[in-house]
Amino acid sequence: MRIPGCIAIWISVLIWAAPSPAADEDPKPGKATTVTCVDDPAQTYDCYLPGKYQAARKWPILYCFSPSANGRAFVKHYKDVCEKHGWIVVASNNSKNGPWGPIKAAMDAMWKDTQARFSTHPTRCYSTGWSGGSGAAFDMAANHPKRFAGVIPIAVGSGWDRTLPRLPEHISVFFVIGDKDSMAFVKNQSATLKAKGHKTRVEVFKGGHVWPPKKVVEQGVDWLQNLAPRPNPAEQFDALLKLELKRKVARRLNSAVKYAGRGNFKAAFMAAERVLAAGNSTEAEKADAKFLKEAILERQKQMFDTAGKLLEENLPYEARLLFEKIRKYAGGEDANRARDRVKEIASDIELREALRAGKLFNQALDYEAKGKTKRARALFRQVMKKYPDTKYAKMAEDRS
Repeated sequence: MRIPGCIAIWISVLIWAAPSPAADEDPKPGKATTVTCVDDPAQTYDCYLPGKYQAARKWPILYCFSPSANGRAFVKHYKDVCEKHGWIVVASNNSKNGPWGPIKAAMDAMWKDTQARFSTHPTRCYSTGWSGGSGAAFDMAANHPKRFAGVIPIAVGSGWDRTLPRLPEHISVFFVIGDKDSMAFVKNQSATLKAKGHKTRVEVFKGGHVWPPKKVVEQGVDWLQNLAPRPNPAEQFDALLKLELKRKVARRLNSAVKYAGRGNFKAAFMAAERVLAAGNSTEAEKADAKFLKEAILERQKQMFDTAGKLLEENLPYEARLLFEKIRKYAGGEDANRARDRVKEIASDIELREALRAGKLFNQALDYEAKGKTKRARALFRQVMKKYPDTKYAKMAEDRS
């Protein structure tokens, strides 16, 4: 280690030498726990599930590796930002600097246990590690390349590995390094990876080979979250409601379900109202029709709330798309409210640049999704050049 002074050394020792808590076999959302691997009881890891975690959804997951087998330190530093973005964070209590065999055993055991125990996203696994743990983080991603989207190597030492990690270009890398550490080596690695098609970033903090400030560590998760594919809000709500209706609405309302399956929720709503108004409808039929109406109304409310939050987050283009969807989705008062909001956004002079930037940014995302990365990057650069004061410019910078 190249650490300027004994104080920094003792800080690192205190951070990484603290013992982990006793194992808790029942991880609960919103609570940090220690888990024993089912198939290998000698292996444990600390974990934190987001407060809203439920198995019905697929969640991003961050795998962490320290050089001294202390998972608790990683969970402590990452749990707040992972809570914010809805990520699971897990950290090995066995992987540490030393022979490769024990490291691989720890990685494999934690991977197998978390994939069986938790509902993880099929393409949004991430890894991070400090110092020697960075090597394990790279190897974890290399072992499951189709499942991984990013790596956050912290304080990679130039003596760790002179060769580039063998990762497919869709895996992004957020390097964190002290200005008195192996900064030149890390910047060279980042530039080489970027030339190969990876999205990379180097975040430098003041210090040597020590653990960085918490806010620096959190920036890595923020950056990777921003790079994740963003579902169209309207399509997302459509999918949720179609699934809900398919599961819960009885066959007596087949016509309404058919409308909903086509995305015509206004027609589905009217079909349910006809069942409720018909004199020959049974109580069971009325109950199903009432459920359908309430499901649609609840989804409309959620869509309005989401569109409002998008406006607050300075993303008016996505907000307008969602309000336009509500116009077709809803009837009566809700459709009129959505129409009014679309007009308000269109007539707001202060939003015009952001709307243009949002349209261009989403065109770039479409090209990126189709694998046309060169065209996508050109459009991202246009967003940054033409609309530098918008949130879209910052998002484009992260993806370019």
